[in-house]
Amino acid sequence: MGRSRDPGSPAMGACAVCGSPSGGSLCARHAKAARKIEAHFATWRERAGVEWEEYLRRVSENDLSGAWIKETAEYLLRSGMRFGQISKP
Repeated sequence: MGRSRDPGSPAMGACAVCGSPSGGSLCARHAKAARKIEAHFATWRERAGVEWEEYLRRVSENDLSGAWIKETAEYLLRSGMRFGQISKP
């Protein structure tokens, strides 16, 4: 995923994942991906018995995950963002 940025160095007003202009820490596409990732966690935890960090690893390595989801899962892992910290629109 060539667009990923270091979570500690996004430009002001830029997505922490890809550097695109954003009104917050993530652009619209990566924010939507983050919300989807968080929304599906409960199902994964119940069915696979995984915790947040393991879930993010599995999602980021899953061949069926799309690029935006993979990039966002990798960012969430690197940034140490916990479940429930993803802001809602």
